[in-house]
Amino acid sequence: MAADTHHRAFKQPDDPDIPIWRYVSLAKFVDLIRTRSLYFCRIDQLADKYEGTWPKRNPDDSEGHKKYKNFSDLISTFTWFARNQYVNCWCAQQHESDALWRIYGAPNDGVAIQTTYAKLCDSLPYSVNAGIVTYVDYEKDIIPTDNALYLCAHKRHHFDWEHEIRFVYYPEKENELDCECNASGTAFYTEPPSAKCGQCGAVTILPVGRSVSIDLSSAIRSIVAAPGSGSWFIDCVADLVTRYGVKAEVKRSGME
Repeated sequence: MAADTHHRAFKQPDDPDIPIWRYVSLAKFVDLIRTRSLYFCRIDQLADKYEGTWPKRNPDDSEGHKKYKNFSDLISTFTWFARNQYVNCWCAQQHESDALWRIYGAPNDGVAIQTTYAKLCDSLPYSVNAGIVTYVDYEKDIIPTDNALYLCAHKRHHFDWEHEIRFVYYPEKENELDCECNASGTAFYTEPPSAKCGQCGAVTILPVGRSVSIDLSSAIRSIVAAPGSGSWFIDCVADLVTRYGVKAEVKRSGME
């Protein structure tokens, strides 16, 4: 069991043991350790409306039109595909981020899950693609058009401070939809959020998120309490970790 780190759409860290962080509220952390799974959000549900879309110049790319006969249709199909994928996002940094604490960790009662890129990849299934997000200027740049996952691996350069590591879940069930026709057919993604059976045309409405099982004890290195958390909060987090059988150190923030 290991995530796919070889897809051409995703760059890989020079050092696979680079520290990565995920900042969450206590409620989301409890859900993680209770279900022993990571929550992947459908990409069209993310705050940035440009997620899973092409930069402005891509549809008019002359090279793309030369390479593909129906380039405009390809662009549209890849958009539907990308915006029906599911993502889970982490930050690759050697230290904590004050900005990410403020945005994603609830004041004084959030936690940061800290591990390494290699450890998390090893704990996820092969149906997850993993790698570094590439930041581009959506007004000027063109991204590769030969695979839909490039749309999931790129973001606008306004977000480059996030240093994002992204995990993209491609549900295997959408390759073979079990429909009323009793035939397993190829799934064709239509406008979000649905997929259509290639045999009978039955449409499956896709959920806004999916949970992917993970080996928590091998995936997590430590859990850091939000800056300003009281000792009672750190004790509560430690108690939760013990109660749910997660083997990870609970620490006070290094920002204090």
